[in-house]
Amino acid sequence: MIAFASNLAQPASGVDSPELANISDRLAALLELLYQHYGIESLYIGAGSSLAILDHCLFADPLVMRDLDIFVCFGQEMTAETAHEMGRRLASAETGEFSAHDVRPRRRANPELPTEAAYNYNAGFGLFLIDKARQILDLTVFHSHQDMLLNGIMNVDKVRIKVSRKRSLVQQLSHLNDDTPLSLRQADVEDEFHGYHSWRSESAELINEFDVKRAPLQTTMRIIRTFAKFARPTISESTKQRLGTLMAANEPNSTAFYTVRGLIKLLADRHAAWELQLLREIGGIPKIGGIARQHLTKYFQLADRFGHQSTGVQQLRQAIREDLLRLEHEMKLQGAV
Repeated sequence: MIAFASNLAQPASGVDSPELANISDRLAALLELLYQHYGIESLYIGAGSSLAILDHCLFADPLVMRDLDIFVCFGQEMTAETAHEMGRRLASAETGEFSAHDVRPRRRANPELPTEAAYNYNAGFGLFLIDKARQILDLTVFHSHQDMLLNGIMNVDKVRIKVSRKRSLVQQLSHLNDDTPLSLRQADVEDEFHGYHSWRSESAELINEFDVKRAPLQTTMRIIRTFAKFARPTISESTKQRLGTLMAANEPNSTAFYTVRGLIKLLADRHAAWELQLLREIGGIPKIGGIARQHLTKYFQLADRFGHQSTGVQQLRQAIREDLLRLEHEMKLQGAV
């Protein structure tokens, strides 16, 4: 039986913070534009953003996010052309500037389709609204609500906060008294796999192996980064073995760009050394591919020399990041991505 914390007698002070108010106002502006142009009356905060906001409201944790992850259900087929049009229409002083070169398909494994089609299914498109003074609005516009449900590999990925035009984010989160399922539902938090409890207890569960099979290297790096967000990063031997088996049995379905970008994100993490070691143990390093692999080899030799001395790890991380950033730039110039 799952036990939930319920020792909060009243809403935490984080609900009244200026940081949350800023996000609430920004989402209200975004929703008005979505309704004005497309008749869309609600959106979802997902991925790591929903967890960060709940931590802030319930436990007064600092609200620090580089991106604000937003899901929108379009209600019909979403195309690249429509995504570009939507980005231009949603751009404003309140929401941010549309980044036209960052519109990309959002591929998710769809078990309802035949194998080949299932692994190449495009569930929608992603676009960015950028304000240098605030979080990047990372929008994923799914064709449908059913397509949105394909998103997420771990149970912590499935926590979503639904926000509508009827009430602001601050208003709805003021109903939070604790992190029990009832309190979360009253604040329009969707958490069918008890992901928030897993997040707080640092025990995330792998629930979507099908999507790992779609792109084993790319998704394994994402999974490792999820575990590394815990105060004491750890992963069970059973999960490690499952990931290793999936990695060995499936060919990587990732472009060099996503491989390099995933590594750059990983290397910027606080526990990058732990993540790299785990990636190597699972068998991810040989799968990285020609371009990245020839550079990583010398860095793992350096890692053995440095050991786990803090200065050495910092030097290692910085060296790899700089090299991979150069690689990404060269790939873009060569039209490889």
